[in-house]
Amino acid sequence: MTESLLEIPEVCRRLSLSRATIYQRIAAGAFPRPIKVGRKSLWVESEVQAAIAELVATAPRMGRCAGRKRTVLAAA
Repeated sequence: MTESLLEIPEVCRRLSLSRATIYQRIAAGAFPRPIKVGRKSLWVESEVQAAIAELVATAPRMGRCAGRKRTVLAAA
């Protein structure tokens, strides 16, 4: 399998996050570190995809809470 390397604009686009947020997550250990190639920082595509998959798996979902009844207000 061939690995692709991604530059920061593509990583930002795929995650819909800013450059600053990505680097904050790297500092917190919540996102893979880039590799240096010359002067560029590049991310391994499969590592970015794995981080996205983990984010999707752990993200809270919107909607009603299970077991809660919806209250309907009667018009007066």
